[in-house]
Amino acid sequence: MTREQDDSGWARTGRAWIESLGFDARALAAFRIGLALVVLATAITAVRDLGTFYTDESAVPRALALEEREPPLQFRWLFLSGTPIGVGLLLLPLFAAAVSLALGRWTRVSTLICWLGVCALMARNPYGVDFGDRILRVLLFWSLFLPLAEAWVPGRAKRGGQIFGLAVVAYLVQLVLIYFMGALHKSDVAWWEGNAVSLALTLDQMTTPIGAALREWPTLLQLATFGTLVLEGVWIWLVISPWRTGACRVLAAAAFIAFHLALSASLRLGVFPLVCVVAWLPLIPGPVFDRLGLGPKATGARSTALPGAVAAAVVTLLALTVATNLYGLFTPTSQTLPSPLDRSSRGFGLEQRWSLFAPRPDVVDGWLVATGHRRDGTLVDALRGGPAAGATRPDDPGAGLSARWIGYVRKLYAGRERPAQKQALARYLCLRWNASHPADEAIDFVAIDFFQELTLPDGREDAPIRVPLTRHACEDEHRAAG
Repeated sequence: MTREQDDSGWARTGRAWIESLGFDARALAAFRIGLALVVLATAITAVRDLGTFYTDESAVPRALALEEREPPLQFRWLFLSGTPIGVGLLLLPLFAAAVSLALGRWTRVSTLICWLGVCALMARNPYGVDFGDRILRVLLFWSLFLPLAEAWVPGRAKRGGQIFGLAVVAYLVQLVLIYFMGALHKSDVAWWEGNAVSLALTLDQMTTPIGAALREWPTLLQLATFGTLVLEGVWIWLVISPWRTGACRVLAAAAFIAFHLALSASLRLGVFPLVCVVAWLPLIPGPVFDRLGLGPKATGARSTALPGAVAAAVVTLLALTVATNLYGLFTPTSQTLPSPLDRSSRGFGLEQRWSLFAPRPDVVDGWLVATGHRRDGTLVDALRGGPAAGATRPDDPGAGLSARWIGYVRKLYAGRERPAQKQALARYLCLRWNASHPADEAIDFVAIDFFQELTLPDGREDAPIRVPLTRHACEDEHRAAG
């Protein structure tokens, strides 16, 4: 065999592997619809939380959000207004783009607006950002380069087929990084001794009733801990298997979707499990859709080449993504990226540190209490309404609370050395109470405390400790409400 023939053989093998890594057009269509639904859910959640997080009278006024971390100019969409009506109007393009994306209309423009909108929501409320938001942001970014409207578009001819190319490779690299880096960040002994899932389920604010019931099954939780490490560290590589790629992807997608559904049942994680389930939809191979009778059937593989400049940008940003992940692996969370990396990753919404429950689940739990003082001496619960809560531990500290609020409270306590965030919350509680009660029931003072519960090394919870966060006089807010 000549060297030219040998090289040609390697080239054919490499091309065959790249083609096998492609996505079925129907899988991309399902992904497009799922992505749009998640964006819609995120936008609806933002409308629900409008007065809590997104106006100047909320717990996160614009000045506070800018002080926390000034976002790039392109993500300041929601800083244009501080009123409920104004912010609501600013969210309308996000709703319209999500609907358009679901229908497969103006797909790239719709995806771009969805990406900008999600990044804008994260910039506007930096205290409520969770891992679901971060994953949604990067999925939308890489989706800008994927052909999402090749199937299941009303009124358009169905094309079908296996699609491969640089955009597919970029998406696969990002997916592998999310999980594999997540496994590498789980370096604490709690993971390697099998105790991490049990620790996570001691976080009462985040744990659902199903999760609380699972605490009685320590052996199962130990297996779940080791299973998480295997899934994220080993099983994830099935997505790029050159051998029986379709079967390997079915195994990988089924395992990870089941994993995220189990997380959703046991922990209050907001849109995180849903986003992760959607992230696996492009990996579903064509034969699965054929068996379900969902056309059009695959008719061969085809490449979707990107223009030269765009391809060069994708390669550069992919290298930036890998570098960002590697840097985060070897530096503490408090350390920011070097300036060039930081500017670039923030500018494209590609900041990444996949350290959920890493290096180990948090051992600090608790609940927030906001006690309002009325002029007649009556104490009220300024957070939930009714009589003052006192030091009594709620039966379920997370019941009725959104995942974004739970995340906000955890960051409030973790960043308790920053008085501006706590004062903004106190001002918001004063305004909300006094605007919804008659003058003789107004509060003049609010005291915010966090009751901290520590999980001890043996798994038991220590007695709660009251940690004062802030004290605030409501005089100005009372006048404003009046």
